[in-house]
Amino acid sequence: MVFKAGGNIKSITFKEVPQILYLTKGSQPFVGDINGDYYDDIIFNNMDAKGPGGKLNVAIFNPETKKYDIGNFRDKMVDPSCGGLASPLAAAELTTPHSVSMVDFDGDCLSDLFLTV
Repeated sequence: MVFKAGGNIKSITFKEVPQILYLTKGSQPFVGDINGDYYDDIIFNNMDAKGPGGKLNVAIFNPETKKYDIGNFRDKMVDPSCGGLASPLAAAELTTPHSVSMVDFDGDCLSDLFLTV
């Protein structure tokens, strides 16, 4: 697909990244740059997920491999060594409806993820 635009941009070529995400029907996944690397990531419910992290999964785009690294939200996004707290929820999943926002809670001028499940 080629997008033609005016100004200094002559054309933009989009490449397809074929990868399958197993989403729970009606889970309303969230797409956004959740780790600050300027690539879209996806937070979603995985209907087949089992274990202490629950159904809440995250797909983080890896620009080196050009694929999404998919895993449990708690394992991929919460780092206790940096002061991140593990979710007290035993089986976290996105509720329908849910709320997701990017807000600077700690005043470091970086967006923090606020997710209601």
